[in-house]
Amino acid sequence: MKVSAVIVNHRKAKKNNISLNLSLIFSILPVLCGYISGALIYTFLKESLYRGVFDVFISFFTDFSNKSSLEILSVLIISELPYIFIMFVLSFSAIGYPFVLMLIYIKSIAPTLLFAHLYSEYALKGAEYVFLILLPGEIINLFGIILLTQGCFAFSRHIEGVLKSLKGEYVQEMKGFLLKFSVSVAIILFGNIITLFTISLFNGLFSF
Repeated sequence: MKVSAVIVNHRKAKKNNISLNLSLIFSILPVLCGYISGALIYTFLKESLYRGVFDVFISFFTDFSNKSSLEILSVLIISELPYIFIMFVLSFSAIGYPFVLMLIYIKSIAPTLLFAHLYSEYALKGAEYVFLILLPGEIINLFGIILLTQGCFAFSRHIEGVLKSLKGEYVQEMKGFLLKFSVSVAIILFGNIITLFTISLFNGLFSF
């Protein structure tokens, strides 16, 4: 019996590892595809199709000088909340995981568009703005987004499996998902705090 239990546990652990690796791969792919799509959109499509991204940025940028640090941080956090909330809700659906991936793909297009535009329009000054102000927080956000996507994707797939088999333990999976969700949101929040810090340090050096 002990040998059988060990074999069963080994198979279960192996299956969980495969599932974890699969969800991690599927979490990274839409981000990379979004970045590539952003570069392609900027290169080949008309500016009118993506001009709105730049208009929002310029409006956001020009308002910095009139806002306190708390107001800037509030704006940064609020801009993240809609997709975090939508992903959280989708995680509790058996068919939510493809929509989670689609949402992250769409979200990942904007940064590349913005970075490409700043470099194309303002050359060295645009590149300096990206590296000094935008990129540090964006890199931290990226880890949070991947962790968040992986957690939502895996939990949605788990619910799908439970519904198919009409059995399964929810509590342990729920605890793991909520922990991963909380950590990823904390990472994204920290990324926004870093962006606030870089804005406070370097924003006065730039004008667009």
